[in-house]
Amino acid sequence: MRLVLTSVQGVSDFKRVRSGDDRFAFLYLGRSCVVHEPFGDNSRYWIGPVEKDPPIDMTAIAESFSRFRLPFTIDQIWRPRLLGAVVTVAGSVLFALGVRGVLDAPALALSHLTAELSRGSSLNVCAWRTRWIWWSSIVAGVGGAIGISGIAVAFRRRWGFLILAIAAALGALGPWILKVFDLAKYPYERANILETVILIAFSLLALRGFLGGSGRTGA
Repeated sequence: MRLVLTSVQGVSDFKRVRSGDDRFAFLYLGRSCVVHEPFGDNSRYWIGPVEKDPPIDMTAIAESFSRFRLPFTIDQIWRPRLLGAVVTVAGSVLFALGVRGVLDAPALALSHLTAELSRGSSLNVCAWRTRWIWWSSIVAGVGGAIGISGIAVAFRRRWGFLILAIAAALGALGPWILKVFDLAKYPYERANILETVILIAFSLLALRGFLGGSGRTGA
């Protein structure tokens, strides 16, 4: 708020206030103005003079908000085509890994059985293989969704960011859901804090990219 308002010529003495539903106060062309949040919790702000008479033209302030974009919005850090290409490649890699995991499930199950027997342990091959196929299918599905989102972003379709945000969030939360309900049985199903943090951060950046064009201020 401060960044946008103080960039407007004629605005001075910007400060935070807590008076009713008023959030900020400033002078504009010598007139006392406020940033008002209706009901104290709203998706839009009202910005205008404390005294309505005489009328004052707030067009410059309204236009400054309509032009403003968050400096770290993901769709402004990189060009959409480059970002879309990177996301598409990442999604394709995940999809390929998931498919490969499904195809290699029988051989991997036997390999793990041999390893467990050499350590004097046992392994339910059928259960291990079934859950590995299920897990690999999820990885392939998430990778496919990410790949589709990358194509959408490359063609400047904002909904691509939303798909990317959802896919990353599912990838981050899935293992923890299994853990909470005590459904994780094998090492590859266990939640990893580092992976979770990275995916959540990526999901939030993608969500910001989706919301980047949305304004929340009114004048």
